[in-house]
Amino acid sequence: RKSTDIKEKYDAAINYYQKKEYYKAGLLLEEIIPLITGTREQEIAKFYYGYCHFYQKQYSLAAYYFQNFYETFRNSKFAEEARYMQVRSLYEDSPPFYLD
Repeated sequence: RKSTDIKEKYDAAINYYQKKEYYKAGLLLEEIIPLITGTREQEIAKFYYGYCHFYQKQYSLAAYYFQNFYETFRNSKFAEEARYMQVRSLYEDSPPFYLD
């Protein structure tokens, strides 16, 4: 996190994500997403950022970030999956049926 090189931070975040260290990946992605606006890397970073929250069981945040991704990148190859993951996150966040 102390590095000032954006490319190095992006690579480290993707590496953490692939190692399933979602907390560390999320911290780095949160820091670099505003700095890589308008690049191909931003698309992947925002998509993985939603998954980082999902895998940490922060379903409300995951739903928000997947919706944000879908609204920003409607023509992305990940758009359909992001829409599905938004709904899945909302489902996971809902209380059990027997509490009705």
